[in-house]
Amino acid sequence: MVLIREGWQPQLPALPELLAGVNTLRVATATVFDGVADTEHPAGILVVLSMPAHPIAGDVDLLVLVDQVRDPGNLGTLIRSSAAFGATCLLLTPATVDPYHPKTVRAAMGAHFAISIGALDAAWRERLSAGDVQVVVSRGNGGNAPDEIDWCRPSVLVIGNEATGVSDEVEGLATTTVTIPMHGQVESLNAGIAGAVILSEVARQRRQIGRTGPSPPDAPGISRTIPPTF
Repeated sequence: MVLIREGWQPQLPALPELLAGVNTLRVATATVFDGVADTEHPAGILVVLSMPAHPIAGDVDLLVLVDQVRDPGNLGTLIRSSAAFGATCLLLTPATVDPYHPKTVRAAMGAHFAISIGALDAAWRERLSAGDVQVVVSRGNGGNAPDEIDWCRPSVLVIGNEATGVSDEVEGLATTTVTIPMHGQVESLNAGIAGAVILSEVARQRRQIGRTGPSPPDAPGISRTIPPTF
């Protein structure tokens, strides 16, 4: 269903063409629309839709596992950075904020449509425990620098809560750890920025050997479908 704020239609001349396939279209008064919107100055169009189950295309090459990140802005940044730097998909633990929280969606800036997002279930835990991929857990201190790790191997980057890190269960999957070297009096980076810094190094190494990013979420060659269980 699409809900449009009364008087907003003229601002987008292409609106009739864009909404040609919409089954249910409603125009709401400004009072009603602003009442259901979650921002002070909404854009003027609201869409209600079901969340798709995106497949993973091919084998896992670069996966980002997010554990206990509770700030929606940080998760949105991680989704955006993961898509930008060529990750295959994101897996989220139950303690992580909803990937479809409005603030997460806004922070991701459309990246939800560019990368698969799913839940860390029993099947995935078994797969990541098999030793076929390196599982790199980010830490505030004591880990390898990002450029000391061979990211050209099939890899899982684990980003945890800035204050508490990752859970014991996720820590048990680790094959190595990574820490971002920092100068001055800065104690830590937030989860979104830390993930982006590390993923930038991953992409740099892979560019050097001519590696390309993953196929889009709807590409053929499906090996496993991730259910949107949040």
